[in-house]
Amino acid sequence: MMSWIKKLETNTPNVWVQWVRAYILRGVNFWDFCLTAAHSWFWSNIINCRDALIQIADTIDHAKNLLCKPDYKQQIYELLRQKGSVLPMYKTVGDSLNYPKHKIIGLLAIQNKLPTLDNLSRRGLQLANKCVLCESHSECAPHLFFECFFSAVVWCTVAQWLAVPPLTSMNAISMWYKGHNRGKSLVKRQRRCLLLCSIYQIWNERNRSVFKGVKTPPASLIWKIQYLVTLRLSHIVE
Repeated sequence: MMSWIKKLETNTPNVWVQWVRAYILRGVNFWDFCLTAAHSWFWSNIINCRDALIQIADTIDHAKNLLCKPDYKQQIYELLRQKGSVLPMYKTVGDSLNYPKHKIIGLLAIQNKLPTLDNLSRRGLQLANKCVLCESHSECAPHLFFECFFSAVVWCTVAQWLAVPPLTSMNAISMWYKGHNRGKSLVKRQRRCLLLCSIYQIWNERNRSVFKGVKTPPASLIWKIQYLVTLRLSHIVE
């Protein structure tokens, strides 16, 4: 849409531009034009984009100046997009030692964006909210990953391997990453891989229980986590 606005602003010798000026604008300045119900969906979107551009640029003159720059699309995009705070774990989660799917689920879990039953209910889906791993509590990210008996057993073993106190929340994991687990040494990379693998396997076990009705004992899941991390390390060492 911004490219069409630029063509109108610079009066590009284009059939569409000339048609718009003759039959829609009819002598009215593009930046002052007001929509009516009779205008098309396409033209409405152009005017809405114009208004959004004026809003982020603060003034019409600044908006015009942006459109005159060669990289106007990039500059407008940078103004439009919302920049959130960088996750403390972002760079370490991206370590090549970590399994790709573990990285994705790990980041979603940290931000509480996984489709747990409480998140689904907030989106309007009416579902019976009960944790499928313990069947004694409603499902939410804090319970599923830390408060549930099943997960607590897994994290207790993982904490012993890492020689750290029990990890009881995503925030605790995030802060541990930030304060004690940065670096490129193989030991620290192994710890990061172990944490992400644990998060992923708990989530995967939840999905197996929901969609397949299959339940795995905590001991079997712990063995699988240890096996996957060892397998990943064997490729690095070789």
